[in-house]
Amino acid sequence: MATVEQQNFINKLGIPARADFERTNILPSLVIAQGILESGWGKSALAINGNNLFGIRGDFNGESILGTDKEIDRYGNPFPVIVSFRKYPSFAESIMDHADMLTKPRYLKVVQAKDYKQGAQALYDSGYAGDMSYPAKLIEIIEKYKLYEWDQVDIYHMVVSGDTVSFLAKKYDSLIADIKRWNNLNDNYVIKIGQKLRVK
Repeated sequence: MATVEQQNFINKLGIPARADFERTNILPSLVIAQGILESGWGKSALAINGNNLFGIRGDFNGESILGTDKEIDRYGNPFPVIVSFRKYPSFAESIMDHADMLTKPRYLKVVQAKDYKQGAQALYDSGYAGDMSYPAKLIEIIEKYKLYEWDQVDIYHMVVSGDTVSFLAKKYDSLIADIKRWNNLNDNYVIKIGQKLRVK
């Protein structure tokens, strides 16, 4: 069960990851889990100072920050190095840039994954991470916080007497702002009996 702070972070990543899913076919559950794992729930220095959730090096639109990473010497021993990491305006750009990276041919199996377990293994098999337990860590996060729900197809509800947007948001564990945005509702959230609303 996620704390309020954790759920807010999940939503902050889930909304752009879900929007990007339509463009890239990369499962939102994987993106959210990677963001959680690699940024320590958004508390890493890269996430705080550069909105960089995934430790991608280089620059983004000319913006970067310095940070510490690891390299491997010729004997297989890791050693720290100071490198530039991409600095993003927000988490949304970090997620989009990460997705763009995963659409390269090297990660084709990640894009083709039918579920989060296949996707997690495909990330490792494609060389995204050197940690053999990386897939298991992602799967554990996804299952613990039910992130697979972000992978589901859109859910619709036919409005009946007594329904309100706040009630539907609670019933379907969605955000009022999302229901409003998905259905182009005005600021008064006026809905009518018989109206078909996207609620998830």
